[in-house]
Amino acid sequence: MIFSVIFPVFFLLFLGFASVKIQLLAKEQMTAISAFVIKIALPALLLHALASKDLHEIWYPAYFYVYAAVTFGLFITAFILGQKLFNNHFTHAAVFSLGASMSNTGLLGAAILTLLMGSEAMIYISLVVIIESVFLEPLVKKGNYQAIHAQALYDISTGFKNKQEAPIQKGLNSIQDLAKKGYIPALMAVGNMFANGNIIPQNLPEAKKIFTALAKENVPQAKESLAMVDKMIADQAKAPAATAAVKK
Repeated sequence: MIFSVIFPVFFLLFLGFASVKIQLLAKEQMTAISAFVIKIALPALLLHALASKDLHEIWYPAYFYVYAAVTFGLFITAFILGQKLFNNHFTHAAVFSLGASMSNTGLLGAAILTLLMGSEAMIYISLVVIIESVFLEPLVKKGNYQAIHAQALYDISTGFKNKQEAPIQKGLNSIQDLAKKGYIPALMAVGNMFANGNIIPQNLPEAKKIFTALAKENVPQAKESLAMVDKMIADQAKAPAATAAVKK
């Protein structure tokens, strides 16, 4: 059974390789065929397999959450190993992590599972595609806010660890740019920096302004942070009055 499943897949791979080798197909044609498979044929296959089913027939939460947890666990583990063991830069470690945690679902996975399970395989493949394409791949995509934010935090922590000002400033600039674009985690980070005053000069009025806007949008932790800033402002207002009373 294993041979009957694996052989057709690898035979087609060999035919593709041989077709290019003997110049039956040009490399430009292979690029077009690959784009057709990924952008048209595979989505059409998934749509055809799932369109006639109800939501409860295609949604397996246990499978989805376990696969997602293992995938992101592998991503984080590979990222840490890439940095600590192989001394990779942040970007290299991220790409290394993507290769370690992202399966070849769209090509080999779809072919092998379909031969093994029939049309039911498309249900599992669709859930895997959601995890990898919607949640995992954007983490290393250029211009992605989450990736830029993670890179900025990494630069700041590395700068403090190595006592270097340049990466700290680079990370701060990236976070402030994200905050200006309305990215909520960056706004929370900038608000906390203004409140604490340990990385940038303390500016409680500006922190209050940020947390007030976020609290109106019911952002988690924004109301608690706003209450903390209000308390700090009140404490600072009491301090001069107490000092003046002692002098009298």
